[in-house]
Amino acid sequence: MANKFCQNCGTQLVAEAKFCAACGQAQAVTAPAAGQEEVHTFAAAPAAPASSNKKTVFVAAGAAIVAVAIAVVFFIVKPGASASLDGKSASEVLSQLVDDGYCTKIDPRSGFTDYSTLIQYYDADTLRGCIDSKSGNYFFIYANQSPSELADEIDASTTTQNVYGKDWIIEFVSTGNEAVLTEIAKQYNGTVQ
Repeated sequence: MANKFCQNCGTQLVAEAKFCAACGQAQAVTAPAAGQEEVHTFAAAPAAPASSNKKTVFVAAGAAIVAVAIAVVFFIVKPGASASLDGKSASEVLSQLVDDGYCTKIDPRSGFTDYSTLIQYYDADTLRGCIDSKSGNYFFIYANQSPSELADEIDASTTTQNVYGKDWIIEFVSTGNEAVLTEIAKQYNGTVQ
């Protein structure tokens, strides 16, 4: 019997081999009859198991779901839109304002030490301050306040410029903040007064 070698890698094979044991390549099956030409045919590769096809379908479906979720985030949700300030503590509101560039320097608690009432608000996390803002001015944040507390603060804030939300107030203690007040009100669904 003649020696047979893999057509891909050259490994010696048995004459009836349909696949190379070394590289897995399909091999020509030769069946020359006496006085006839040699005929070469290639055996088909074994079919992939059915579970492999199911796995591919699940992977493709998962990728499609992820693509749709990404599209929703980028095309329906406004990029850069901030979360609502409603229901947040004063420190959370201040953190959001810092992240969005409205406050550039936070007032530490020591800035409130001359006023015992302000210390109580600070400790309850309903008051925070910003020493330097986008407009260059100082502002207070009263947040997570009841309607009566907000009403009291509004009555006491007649000489300041303010943005009011559902349960928060951003109170600038100087004038010349109209542009940033309007910007803050628009970004956080507040009202300028």
